[in-house]
Amino acid sequence: MADLNLIKISEVEEENVNWLWYPYIPYGKLTLIHGNPGDGKTHMALKIAADCSRGKALPGSIAEPPITLIYQTAEDGLGDTIKPRLQEAGADQEKIFVIDEDEQSLSMKDKRIEEAIKKTGAKLLILDPIQAYLGGDIDMNRANEVRQLLKPLVRIAQTYQCAIVLIGHLNKNQGTNSVYRGMGSMDFAATVRSILLVGRYKEDQNIRIMVHDKSSLGPEGASLGFRLDGPDGFEWVEGYDQISSDEVLASSRNSGKNPVTKLDRAVEFLKINCREVGSIASNDIFELARLEGISERTLKEAKKHIPQLQAVKVEAHWEWQWVEETEGKDGSKRADES
Repeated sequence: MADLNLIKISEVEEENVNWLWYPYIPYGKLTLIHGNPGDGKTHMALKIAADCSRGKALPGSIAEPPITLIYQTAEDGLGDTIKPRLQEAGADQEKIFVIDEDEQSLSMKDKRIEEAIKKTGAKLLILDPIQAYLGGDIDMNRANEVRQLLKPLVRIAQTYQCAIVLIGHLNKNQGTNSVYRGMGSMDFAATVRSILLVGRYKEDQNIRIMVHDKSSLGPEGASLGFRLDGPDGFEWVEGYDQISSDEVLASSRNSGKNPVTKLDRAVEFLKINCREVGSIASNDIFELARLEGISERTLKEAKKHIPQLQAVKVEAHWEWQWVEETEGKDGSKRADES
């Protein structure tokens, strides 16, 4: 048991908050950017990264010296997606690093994160998406596990005064406070100091809106509009500063010409939760789906629409595995457990 150690508030030294982008992204803290798949979260994060690497002023701010940063992604290819988008955005590619995951996948608890920030002097770290960097032993829906997972990142951000940005998807709990619409435990929203919600604009689906949904260290910033089809690709657009999170969520729920069906939701849920994990017990994926309001029956139907997702019997239980082949090299059985 630890010895009692009391700290007198009068002896605590005050600290000023420094900002990568006032009032949206603070240095030394965690920020969450979340939204539905395809609504522009990654495009926006890459634009922010590109501008910071050049010292270009972000909307509403003044130009600052260029910074070094780390952009870690598990959803998009570096050569065919990330680099072209950074080039289009005018990034200084000499100032942007990626931790090599070829031999070992990265997790939020991985010591390589701190080593990379220390070695490069990075002032911004982006992890895209959250689910890919949990580690295989973490249940993102359990508060106690999430708190322990985020502790190292909170310490690293504070120690190196590095802004750490987590990118995540929304859950399907319509009617829930927008701050808590991120997938996983509410401790993600509780731990980060700033939350940026990204979604589409109801009146023009080509316009995306960024809403400042939580701000613990300063005033909430005005909402910002952007589009991906400008003359130079990504461009910020004016005139959307009063758009609310409720409006964004209402628009994103039905952003296409056709309404999103239960099956559509289930297919997207499986792609998000199974592709990066690689293998998950069927009982676990059923439970995660239940928390998202997706029935076991709908989930099994959705699996039929994803050829890469196969049911494999491992000893006495079933797992759902994301594979490129329809048959395992070891000859293991792949079939529906139903």
